[in-house]
Amino acid sequence: MTITRRPIGERLWERVDKTGTCWIWTGPVNDNGYGVISTGGREGRLLRVHRLAYELLVGPIPEGLHIDHVRNKGCASRRCVNPDHLEPVTQAENNRRAFENHTHCPRGHELPPKTAPGVRRPQCRTCKSEYDRKRHQKRKASA
Repeated sequence: MTITRRPIGERLWERVDKTGTCWIWTGPVNDNGYGVISTGGREGRLLRVHRLAYELLVGPIPEGLHIDHVRNKGCASRRCVNPDHLEPVTQAENNRRAFENHTHCPRGHELPPKTAPGVRRPQCRTCKSEYDRKRHQKRKASA
């Protein structure tokens, strides 16, 4: 018996909710929250769906570039596959954009301003102090 797989583009679009401005992938996601789809078969690999959608609707992603979900176009979801919300950028630009508007750490503490040259993202002083204190106590206890 031969199993015939449907084209990957067809499988992609049947799992996309286009009711809002963000087209949300409703299928599986990886550990980082990005939508993924299998190329199929035993040797299949997982593709990130935002990259696949971009390539299907816009064209090839230039060599060495990453696909960024552009926040100033209203997109903040890693599951969005709307090509109007996606832009090919360098890794450095993608990283810069990811941290440009962060004012608080994940635990809610206010972050210091990015004033030092070469600082890509500020470190939470409260969390760093807590980490250092626990580490010091652990070392002191084991000595």
